[in-house]
Amino acid sequence: TIETKGVETEYGTVKETTSEVKGLVNGDLPTGFLFDYGDYGGAYLDGNTKMNDVNTYHFGTDLSGADFLNNYTITGGEADVKIDPKDVTFFVSGTGNTLADVTYTVDPDIDAQLAYGEHVDAAYTPGNALGDNRYGVVAHINGTPIVTGDVAGNYRYNYGGLITLSPTVPTKPDIDPHDPSNLDGSGSWTSNMGNHGVPGVERVAGLASAELPFFKVEAGQVSHYGTYDVAADPDRVRLEPTGKRLPEPNQPKTQYREYTKALTTTDGTGMLSMVYDGSVFRITPVDDAALALVRTGDVKNNVELSAEALHAGFSEMGILLEDLDGVYVHFENLH
Repeated sequence: TIETKGVETEYGTVKETTSEVKGLVNGDLPTGFLFDYGDYGGAYLDGNTKMNDVNTYHFGTDLSGADFLNNYTITGGEADVKIDPKDVTFFVSGTGNTLADVTYTVDPDIDAQLAYGEHVDAAYTPGNALGDNRYGVVAHINGTPIVTGDVAGNYRYNYGGLITLSPTVPTKPDIDPHDPSNLDGSGSWTSNMGNHGVPGVERVAGLASAELPFFKVEAGQVSHYGTYDVAADPDRVRLEPTGKRLPEPNQPKTQYREYTKALTTTDGTGMLSMVYDGSVFRITPVDDAALALVRTGDVKNNVELSAEALHAGFSEMGILLEDLDGVYVHFENLH
């Protein structure tokens, strides 16, 4: 009887087995035997120097090396090779001014950990917001997003990641919306009725209108609400869909204005933070009630909430419609 031990190894590491012979009689000794496992049931390739894919392979054992074996019926020698995924461990660091211009650094290198000079296409996108301009990282292997610990092909990917943004904005001033003299940056509260040469902006008798793209930001992902015609007067702001699709703005940030206020729509009331950076206007929930308000209004593209927030921006923060390039509604709670 041949007793052959099973083998468990990871992809990229060839391990051989050992065997014993039992049941010899008449003074025959278990020495000088040759055990042949073939290619271990297909587990090994290229003369048993390379691994097959992750799986369990069954193999048998052939015995030779002594003439007296002709006096025996040889049995046994069945065993398995279990090939486990090879662990690949790395950390992704991301830096940038915005989520749109993040540069990623990976340590250690992924391909250097793969077997047989293999290569994977790895890409990275922002994950969940962690606060303080920090975000997690989602790794994509060969085009498929994976969670740390997931197996893809012959590898198990264990990773962590952190994106740290450094927005290029001036130091936040303490802003009194009714006294804008201390605004930091190039903007100021002004009653200038000119259109600043911006296409698509018209002012007639104190009224202003423009076409602006509106966006939804959730879990670091930006999606398009649509392009709306924005009409503003001293009493209200009105949004009408245009059917157009203006792209996401990419203008320099020239200032910082922040204002927190309770806003009321037909869906309820919540405390929201409004931030203007010289180009875009961001609306972010401050409390749970505001977060619920944003989520409820999502089915209506948060048009009513955006109109209320823009009215506060125009009337209380000193923002001019012609100085806006886009509006973002955020789906994460600041606190």
